[in-house]
Amino acid sequence: MRFRSHGIVLAVLMATLAPSALAQTGTIVGSVKTSDGGPVVGRAVTLSTEWDTVRTVTTSNGSFRFDHVADGRYELRILMPGRAPWSTAIDIRDGITVSVNATLRATTTRLPRVLVSGMRTGVYGEIGDLTNYKPLDSARVQVIGFRAATITSHGGRFMIDSVAGGRSYVVRISRPGYQVKTVSVQVPERGGFELNAYLEPGRDRSDKDEVHWRDFDNRVDYGGIDAALITRADLVGGAKASLASALTQARPVLMKGLRLHWAALSNPGAAVYPCIFVNGRAAPQGVSLDQFELGDIEAIEVYGPGTLQWDRLVGKFAASPPSHLCGARPDRSMGFAPSSEGIATTMRVPLGREPGSRQMISVLVIWLRQ
Repeated sequence: MRFRSHGIVLAVLMATLAPSALAQTGTIVGSVKTSDGGPVVGRAVTLSTEWDTVRTVTTSNGSFRFDHVADGRYELRILMPGRAPWSTAIDIRDGITVSVNATLRATTTRLPRVLVSGMRTGVYGEIGDLTNYKPLDSARVQVIGFRAATITSHGGRFMIDSVAGGRSYVVRISRPGYQVKTVSVQVPERGGFELNAYLEPGRDRSDKDEVHWRDFDNRVDYGGIDAALITRADLVGGAKASLASALTQARPVLMKGLRLHWAALSNPGAAVYPCIFVNGRAAPQGVSLDQFELGDIEAIEVYGPGTLQWDRLVGKFAASPPSHLCGARPDRSMGFAPSSEGIATTMRVPLGREPGSRQMISVLVIWLRQ
């Protein structure tokens, strides 16, 4: 009787302990990598059910591991900034081991749309080779009158910002082994000017003319009330038009109130005839405005009497053989208007009504196209 009772108690105990003693748990192992194959280190990996969540962290080689996972259905999830979320469902049954390989792919986060309007300023663009149209690096790009220069990049690109708008400039481009090129540009009041130019292989004469271009840049930068720079973009009229006529209609001249003295122009070689320089050098005596065609001109510096530039340039004429006088102030009795027949004449006007002699164009520095 005692034996039988002991057997019943043992049977009941075995029946009670059997489920927990014999139950099995599973394992989840895996690795996390980026789309380029690199391991994701130190990133949290979550294993979740409807009621609970456990976490682990990836190791130095991107691996992770969950042990003693009871039977059931789980969601494995990995989050990483800049990568698309990754998740998968896993079923654990009968103590199995599940292996997982996760790849996190780059993603672009969509932000609220913002419209930004901008306007590029300055002078910018690309310099290339005229023979094959390939970009040229190491070309020097200089904005005359702004005292700024830069060197083109490997792709032939350049940028000179902060160039004042509402003005015209001469851009000079040079590079060893290529002919120098000059281009007139008109920079708008707001915005910039894109310049794409091509150089022709040939002899580089920039060293020979460098001092004249440097003086040109300094004079225009200094400016003054009775000084103006007229570029090809400012000249009005066709290629065969009269230079004197184009000068009277050029916007920079009109804005400064500068005028050609028609009476002075009627007598080339006279002391009141404007001094003429060509590419920075004093022109021989007898050279007149009628000898130039607009199509050959890139820019013209214009100076009235009394300016520092006028004083220095007229002095160059006096010092250069054969010396001759030019650019002198007009006689106080000389007016600025031509006769009704269009022929320049000398007009006598009351002294109190005499046009200002400082407004007379007395020096012209003509730069020919290159």
